[in-house]
Amino acid sequence: MPKEGYYVTIAEWLDIADTPEEDEWRQYQVDYPEDCRGNFYIKIYEIAREDPGRLIWIEREGINRDPGWGTFRKLIEMKEPGTYDPDVPEDDHILWMSDTRAEVIEHAPIIEKLHWCRDIPHMRVLINGLGLGMIARAASMLGAEHVDVVELNPYVADLVGSHLPANVTVHVGDAFDMQWPRGTRWDIAWHDIWPEISDENLTQMDLLTKKYAHRVGWQDCWQKQGCLKMKRFFKKIEKDTTGKYAAEVLDMLGGKFQL
Repeated sequence: MPKEGYYVTIAEWLDIADTPEEDEWRQYQVDYPEDCRGNFYIKIYEIAREDPGRLIWIEREGINRDPGWGTFRKLIEMKEPGTYDPDVPEDDHILWMSDTRAEVIEHAPIIEKLHWCRDIPHMRVLINGLGLGMIARAASMLGAEHVDVVELNPYVADLVGSHLPANVTVHVGDAFDMQWPRGTRWDIAWHDIWPEISDENLTQMDLLTKKYAHRVGWQDCWQKQGCLKMKRFFKKIEKDTTGKYAAEVLDMLGGKFQL
Protein backbone atom coordinates (compact mmCIF):
# COMPACT_ATOMS: atom_id res chain seq x y z
CA MET A 1 0.00 0.00 0.00
CA PRO A 2 1.40 3.45 -0.87
CA LYS A 3 2.44 5.55 2.11
CA GLU A 4 0.07 8.27 3.25
CA GLY A 5 0.58 11.40 1.19
CA TYR A 6 2.31 9.51 -1.61
CA TYR A 7 0.52 9.73 -4.94
CA VAL A 8 0.67 7.01 -7.57
CA THR A 9 -0.40 6.91 -11.17
CA ILE A 10 -3.20 4.58 -12.18
CA ALA A 11 -0.67 2.39 -14.00
CA GLU A 12 1.41 2.14 -10.81
CA TRP A 13 -1.68 1.34 -8.78
CA LEU A 14 -2.67 -1.52 -11.09
CA ASP A 15 0.67 -3.18 -10.34
CA ILE A 16 0.42 -2.49 -6.59
CA ALA A 17 -3.14 -3.85 -6.49
CA ASP A 18 -1.96 -7.19 -7.87
CA THR A 19 0.60 -7.79 -5.12
CA PRO A 20 -0.21 -10.52 -2.55
CA GLU A 21 -0.50 -7.92 0.21
CA GLU A 22 -3.14 -5.93 -1.66
CA ASP A 23 -4.89 -9.02 -3.04
CA GLU A 24 -6.02 -10.38 0.34
CA TRP A 25 -9.58 -9.10 -0.18
CA ARG A 26 -10.19 -11.90 -2.69
CA GLN A 27 -10.46 -14.49 0.09
CA TYR A 28 -13.83 -12.98 1.05
CA GLN A 29 -15.38 -13.31 -2.40
CA VAL A 30 -18.23 -15.79 -2.86
CA ASP A 31 -18.39 -18.62 -5.39
CA TYR A 32 -22.11 -19.13 -6.03
CA PRO A 33 -23.60 -20.02 -9.42
CA GLU A 34 -26.01 -17.66 -11.14
CA ASP A 35 -29.49 -18.25 -9.74
CA CYS A 36 -32.71 -16.45 -8.91
CA ARG A 37 -35.62 -16.55 -6.48
CA GLY A 38 -38.59 -14.32 -7.13
CA ASN A 39 -37.19 -10.97 -8.25
CA PHE A 40 -33.74 -11.46 -6.67
CA TYR A 41 -30.79 -12.59 -8.75
CA ILE A 42 -27.18 -13.57 -8.25
CA LYS A 43 -25.36 -12.37 -11.34
CA ILE A 44 -21.80 -13.33 -12.33
CA TYR A 45 -19.86 -10.69 -14.23
CA GLU A 46 -16.32 -9.85 -15.26
CA ILE A 47 -14.11 -6.77 -14.94
CA ALA A 48 -10.93 -6.74 -17.01
CA ARG A 49 -7.71 -5.55 -15.39
CA GLU A 50 -7.60 -2.43 -17.58
CA ASP A 51 -11.35 -2.09 -18.09
CA PRO A 52 -12.06 1.57 -19.02
CA GLY A 53 -14.87 1.71 -16.48
CA ARG A 54 -12.52 0.54 -13.73
CA LEU A 55 -9.85 3.10 -14.67
CA ILE A 56 -12.39 5.93 -14.72
CA TRP A 57 -13.75 4.86 -11.34
CA ILE A 58 -10.27 4.81 -9.78
CA GLU A 59 -9.45 8.22 -11.22
CA ARG A 60 -12.72 9.72 -10.03
CA GLU A 61 -13.12 8.08 -6.63
CA GLY A 62 -9.63 7.03 -5.54
CA ILE A 63 -7.94 3.69 -4.96
CA ASN A 64 -10.15 2.68 -2.03
CA ARG A 65 -13.07 2.64 -4.46
CA ASP A 66 -11.24 0.43 -6.95
CA PRO A 67 -13.58 -2.51 -7.69
CA GLY A 68 -10.65 -4.73 -8.62
CA TRP A 69 -10.56 -7.05 -11.60
CA GLY A 70 -11.62 -10.63 -12.27
CA THR A 71 -14.88 -12.52 -11.71
CA PHE A 72 -17.51 -11.06 -9.38
CA ARG A 73 -21.01 -11.75 -8.07
CA LYS A 74 -23.72 -9.24 -7.29
CA LEU A 75 -27.14 -9.53 -5.67
CA ILE A 76 -29.73 -7.63 -7.69
CA GLU A 77 -33.37 -6.87 -6.97
CA MET A 78 -35.51 -6.39 -10.08
CA LYS A 79 -38.87 -4.66 -10.14
CA GLU A 80 -40.54 -7.76 -11.59
CA PRO A 81 -39.72 -11.49 -11.28
CA GLY A 82 -38.17 -13.10 -14.33
CA THR A 83 -34.86 -13.89 -15.96
CA TYR A 84 -32.20 -11.25 -15.42
CA ASP A 85 -31.82 -9.12 -18.54
CA PRO A 86 -28.50 -7.22 -18.83
CA ASP A 87 -30.19 -4.82 -21.27
CA VAL A 88 -32.65 -3.61 -18.65
CA PRO A 89 -31.68 -0.06 -17.59
CA GLU A 90 -29.77 0.12 -14.32
CA ASP A 91 -32.52 2.34 -12.91
CA ASP A 92 -34.76 -0.74 -12.87
CA HIS A 93 -32.32 -2.65 -10.64
CA ILE A 94 -31.45 -2.30 -6.99
CA LEU A 95 -27.89 -3.46 -6.34
CA TRP A 96 -27.86 -4.82 -2.80
CA MET A 97 -24.34 -6.15 -2.63
CA SER A 98 -21.34 -7.23 -4.68
CA ASP A 99 -18.07 -8.93 -3.78
CA THR A 100 -15.80 -6.34 -5.37
CA ARG A 101 -12.65 -5.06 -3.71
CA ALA A 102 -14.37 -1.77 -2.84
CA GLU A 103 -17.25 -3.59 -1.16
CA VAL A 104 -14.87 -5.72 0.91
CA ILE A 105 -13.09 -2.55 2.04
CA GLU A 106 -16.46 -1.07 3.08
CA HIS A 107 -16.83 -4.04 5.44
CA ALA A 108 -13.36 -3.58 6.93
CA PRO A 109 -14.65 -2.74 10.45
CA ILE A 110 -16.36 -6.12 10.89
CA ILE A 111 -13.64 -8.11 9.10
CA GLU A 112 -10.90 -6.53 11.23
CA LYS A 113 -12.92 -7.13 14.41
CA LEU A 114 -13.38 -10.78 13.48
CA HIS A 115 -9.63 -11.09 12.98
CA TRP A 116 -8.92 -9.60 16.40
CA CYS A 117 -11.51 -11.78 18.13
CA ARG A 118 -10.92 -15.07 16.35
CA ASP A 119 -9.49 -16.68 19.51
CA ILE A 120 -12.60 -16.00 21.62
CA PRO A 121 -13.92 -19.40 22.79
CA HIS A 122 -17.35 -20.25 21.30
CA MET A 123 -17.53 -16.92 19.48
CA ARG A 124 -21.06 -16.07 18.35
CA VAL A 125 -21.82 -13.46 15.69
CA LEU A 126 -25.05 -11.69 14.69
CA ILE A 127 -25.54 -10.19 11.25
CA ASN A 128 -28.63 -8.17 10.37
CA GLY A 129 -29.00 -8.26 6.58
CA LEU A 130 -27.78 -11.25 4.57
CA GLY A 131 -26.88 -9.68 1.22
CA LEU A 132 -24.52 -12.02 -0.63
CA GLY A 133 -23.61 -13.76 2.62
CA MET A 134 -20.05 -12.48 2.29
CA ILE A 135 -19.76 -11.43 5.93
CA ALA A 136 -21.52 -14.51 7.25
CA ARG A 137 -18.97 -16.63 5.40
CA ALA A 138 -16.12 -14.45 6.66
CA ALA A 139 -17.32 -14.85 10.26
CA SER A 140 -17.40 -18.62 9.86
CA MET A 141 -13.98 -18.61 8.23
CA LEU A 142 -12.50 -16.43 10.97
CA GLY A 143 -13.45 -18.59 13.90
CA ALA A 144 -17.08 -17.98 14.81
CA GLU A 145 -18.64 -21.07 16.35
CA HIS A 146 -22.11 -19.91 15.32
CA VAL A 147 -23.44 -17.10 13.12
CA ASP A 148 -27.04 -15.86 13.29
CA VAL A 149 -28.25 -13.89 10.28
CA VAL A 150 -31.55 -12.00 10.19
CA GLU A 151 -32.89 -11.46 6.67
CA LEU A 152 -36.21 -9.79 5.94
CA ASN A 153 -36.74 -11.16 2.43
CA PRO A 154 -37.50 -14.90 2.14
CA TYR A 155 -36.27 -14.98 -1.48
CA VAL A 156 -32.83 -13.73 -0.43
CA ALA A 157 -32.76 -16.11 2.54
CA ASP A 158 -33.45 -19.05 0.22
CA LEU A 159 -31.24 -17.88 -2.65
CA VAL A 160 -28.11 -17.20 -0.59
CA GLY A 161 -28.74 -19.30 2.51
CA SER A 162 -28.25 -22.62 0.73
CA HIS A 163 -24.61 -21.68 -0.02
CA LEU A 164 -23.60 -20.81 3.54
CA PRO A 165 -21.55 -22.94 5.97
CA ALA A 166 -23.35 -25.30 8.33
CA ASN A 167 -22.71 -23.11 11.37
CA VAL A 168 -24.68 -20.20 9.86
CA THR A 169 -28.40 -19.98 10.66
CA VAL A 170 -30.56 -17.64 8.60
CA HIS A 171 -33.65 -16.33 10.42
CA VAL A 172 -36.33 -14.83 8.17
CA GLY A 173 -37.64 -11.77 9.96
CA ASP A 174 -37.42 -8.05 10.61
CA ALA A 175 -34.20 -6.93 12.33
CA PHE A 176 -36.13 -4.35 14.36
CA ASP A 177 -38.83 -6.76 15.59
CA MET A 178 -36.84 -9.98 15.93
CA GLN A 179 -37.37 -11.61 19.31
CA TRP A 180 -34.63 -13.76 20.82
CA PRO A 181 -34.74 -16.19 23.74
CA ARG A 182 -33.96 -14.67 27.10
CA GLY A 183 -30.22 -14.51 27.72
CA THR A 184 -29.19 -14.75 24.05
CA ARG A 185 -25.95 -12.84 23.51
CA TRP A 186 -23.34 -12.35 20.79
CA ASP A 187 -19.72 -11.32 20.88
CA ILE A 188 -20.00 -9.31 17.64
CA ALA A 189 -22.94 -7.80 15.73
CA TRP A 190 -22.95 -6.20 12.29
CA HIS A 191 -25.95 -4.31 10.90
CA ASP A 192 -26.17 -4.06 7.11
CA ILE A 193 -29.75 -3.66 5.86
CA TRP A 194 -29.32 -0.63 3.58
CA PRO A 195 -28.70 -0.68 -0.20
CA GLU A 196 -26.99 2.72 -0.32
CA ILE A 197 -25.19 5.31 1.78
CA SER A 198 -27.59 7.97 3.07
CA ASP A 199 -27.86 10.22 6.09
CA GLU A 200 -31.43 8.92 6.37
CA ASN A 201 -30.02 5.54 7.45
CA LEU A 202 -28.73 6.97 10.72
CA THR A 203 -32.07 6.80 12.55
CA GLN A 204 -32.37 3.08 11.83
CA MET A 205 -28.73 2.56 12.76
CA ASP A 206 -29.36 4.13 16.16
CA LEU A 207 -32.46 1.97 16.69
CA LEU A 208 -30.62 -1.27 15.92
CA THR A 209 -27.64 -0.27 18.06
CA LYS A 210 -29.94 0.45 21.01
CA LYS A 211 -31.89 -2.79 20.50
CA TYR A 212 -28.74 -4.88 20.84
CA ALA A 213 -26.81 -2.67 23.27
CA HIS A 214 -27.15 -5.17 26.14
CA ARG A 215 -26.80 -8.29 24.02
CA VAL A 216 -23.47 -7.83 22.21
CA GLY A 217 -19.88 -7.09 23.16
CA TRP A 218 -19.17 -5.03 20.01
CA GLN A 219 -21.43 -3.80 17.21
CA ASP A 220 -21.29 -1.47 14.24
CA CYS A 221 -23.19 -0.60 11.06
CA TRP A 222 -22.19 -0.74 7.40
CA GLN A 223 -20.94 2.68 6.24
CA LYS A 224 -22.04 4.50 9.40
CA GLN A 225 -19.10 6.89 9.08
CA GLY A 226 -20.06 7.58 5.47
CA CYS A 227 -23.63 8.37 6.53
CA LEU A 228 -22.38 10.70 9.27
CA LYS A 229 -20.11 12.45 6.81
CA MET A 230 -23.02 12.92 4.45
CA LYS A 231 -25.13 14.37 7.27
CA ARG A 232 -22.38 16.87 8.16
CA PHE A 233 -22.02 17.76 4.49
CA PHE A 234 -25.71 18.54 4.08
CA LYS A 235 -25.65 20.65 7.22
CA LYS A 236 -22.90 22.73 5.61
CA ILE A 237 -25.09 23.17 2.55
CA GLU A 238 -28.04 24.32 4.64
CA LYS A 239 -25.92 26.99 6.33
CA ASP A 240 -24.07 28.07 3.19
CA THR A 241 -25.11 31.56 2.08
CA THR A 242 -22.02 32.27 -0.02
CA GLY A 243 -22.12 29.46 -2.55
CA LYS A 244 -18.84 28.14 -1.13
CA TYR A 245 -19.97 24.54 -1.36
CA ALA A 246 -21.64 24.79 -4.77
CA ALA A 247 -18.75 23.02 -6.50
CA GLU A 248 -18.88 20.16 -3.98
CA VAL A 249 -22.61 19.79 -4.58
CA LEU A 250 -22.04 19.57 -8.33
CA ASP A 251 -19.33 16.97 -7.79
CA MET A 252 -21.64 14.92 -5.59
CA LEU A 253 -24.48 15.06 -8.11
CA GLY A 254 -22.00 13.94 -10.73
CA GLY A 255 -21.07 10.89 -8.68
CA LYS A 256 -17.85 12.36 -7.29
CA PHE A 257 -18.87 12.55 -3.66
CA GLN A 258 -16.17 10.45 -2.01
CA LEU A 259 -17.07 8.74 1.25
